Amino acid sequence: MEPSRYLFELASKNCPNCHLENTGIESYDSKETFDVVLAVNVFEHLPDPKLFLIKTANLLNTEGVALLIYPTQEQFNYDVCFVDHLFHMRLGHLKYLAEEAGLTVLKQEIGYKSYQVANAVLLKKNTGQSQATGRKPDYLDNENPHLMIDIFRSFDEVISKFKGHKRIVAFGYGELSKVFNAYTQNFDCIEYFIDDFTTSTDGRVMGFDKAQESGILQNALLVFLVNPYYRQHLGKRLQAASGLSHIYYPIEKELITL
Repeated sequence: MEPSRYLFELASKNCPNCHLENTGIESYDSKETFDVVLAVNVFEHLPDPKLFLIKTANLLNTEGVALLIYPTQEQFNYDVCFVDHLFHMRLGHLKYLAEEAGLTVLKQEIGYKSYQVANAVLLKKNTGQSQATGRKPDYLDNENPHLMIDIFRSFDEVISKFKGHKRIVAFGYGELSKVFNAYTQNFDCIEYFIDDFTTSTDGRVMGFDKAQESGILQNALLVFLVNPYYRQHLGKRLQAASGLSHIYYPIEKELITL
C-alpha cells in the first residue's frame, strides 16, 4: 500500500510483478486476510495510530503477525524534532493502543547495528476480547524533548565561541544535520560538510579524503553531525586528521581539544 500517487507510480514501474494499491491502510478494505502486515517507519507518521492498529488487526488471519518498526522513546532519540513524526511512543503507549485494537505484543527488540533508535515490535491478533487491560500510560512519558532543547542550547554556545576565528566544518549531511539546521541559530556558520555517502549539488559537501587534501580541516572545529552511534567507528580517524584543532559531538555535548 502506498498513499502517494507519485511513489505508487514509481513502485509500479520498479516492481511490475507486485500487487500494489494506491491507498493508505486507513481507507483500505479487503475481504482477504494475510499472514504478515509490515510497516517500516510508517507508524510515527500516521494521524490516527489507533485506527491503523484496528485496520491492521482486521487484515490479519488467526495466525498472522504484524511487524511495526518505528522510532523508540525507550532511550534517547532525536526523532522528536521531526515535524512529520506526529507521535512519539514508548512501548507502554503502543501496548495500550494495541490491546484496544485487538492486538497483543509478542516480542519487542530495540536497535539494530547503527540503527539504534529503531523499535521493532511483533504483534498478533487477539482472539479473545479486545479490551485494554493495562494502565493507560502517562501522556508525557518522554524526556527527549527536554534533552534536545538542552542539546540545541549547548550547540549554539559552542558554535558562538568558535565563530569568527575558526573554520567550522561538519561531518555528516544527513538527517541529523537537518535537525540542527532547523532548530539552532548558528548553523549557517558551517562552511563545509564532509560526507562519503551523500551525493549533493551543494559545493560545500565533499568526501573525507577530498576535505583533507583541500586543506579545509586546517585549524578547524569539526562538528559531528552524523548518527551518534557511528562515533566509535569514526573517532580514531577524525582525531588522526591533520589540521583539526577541535572535534565537537553535539549529541553528547562534548568538545575535544586535539
